[in-house]
Amino acid sequence: MLLTAAGPHGHGNVLGRGLYPALDRAGLPRTSFHSLRHSHASLWIKGGGDLITLSKRLGHKTPQITMTTYAHEIEEAQDNAARTARVEAMFSGTEMAAVLAAGAPSSPSSGTIIEIDKPADLQGNYGLD
Repeated sequence: MLLTAAGPHGHGNVLGRGLYPALDRAGLPRTSFHSLRHSHASLWIKGGGDLITLSKRLGHKTPQITMTTYAHEIEEAQDNAARTARVEAMFSGTEMAAVLAAGAPSSPSSGTIIEIDKPADLQGNYGLD
């Protein structure tokens, strides 16, 4: 139940008169408050937000509850961070790093082609000529 200046509103009333019309106007599928809450927590973790703040935002009694509930998201975020660090280390000091640092689009779907000189050891009968 939600209390407002106009009086109490039941869960169904809040969904039917508030959440669902807003989602419909935005062209988004209908979902529940619980799904929105879970999405918020997952995006917070993936974005590198700290767990203590998230725990407080979710109203969990302890951060341990948050860590237990979202362990899969935490593990995935850590894996992604480790993978990003490995890729950055591989390309550190290379021409590709310079291209990326210059702000070149990172997606081939952007229609931009990035040309990089072929290393001398790759020129020859490798189908790259």
